[in-house]
Amino acid sequence: MQLHNQASEARVASLSQRAAAMQAMVFVAILPPAIAVAYLVKSALGINLMAGPSPLHNLLYHFVR
Repeated sequence: MQLHNQASEARVASLSQRAAAMQAMVFVAILPPAIAVAYLVKSALGINLMAGPSPLHNLLYHFVR
């Protein structure tokens, strides 16, 4: 019985590791576009967080151009 419980626990641990890995991959895939959209909204609203151009300006301008 104990061996069966250990195998069951191992499957649950493996499943949760897969779920965590999938969540991490989705997060990494969604994060860059979300940052770009937030930057574009900030720029469209005319919000300046610092003096001079944003560090993201040259990077994002390169992709838009």
